[in-house]
Amino acid sequence: MFVQGLMRHPFAYQVEQTPMIKTISRDELKQKIDRHDNFTLVETLPKIAYEHAHLPGAINLPSDQVNVLAPKLLPDKNAEIVVYCASPT
Repeated sequence: MFVQGLMRHPFAYQVEQTPMIKTISRDELKQKIDRHDNFTLVETLPKIAYEHAHLPGAINLPSDQVNVLAPKLLPDKNAEIVVYCASPT
């Protein structure tokens, strides 16, 4: 899932809706966190941005390192994963 409107800046790209990918709002993400739903929260910004600020419980998976880090950080291919990022563009 991708979080829509999590930060002040919109995504720099469009996410096409498919049965496997769903866009959720910031409010929906907050509800998932508040309910303690079982999911993995992933931030895709560079490590320096992650270290500066990230949502509690989020893991860092920079977009330029997905191929290397994803198999290690996200081994369960059936797990629910919520991905978020912010960009000034």
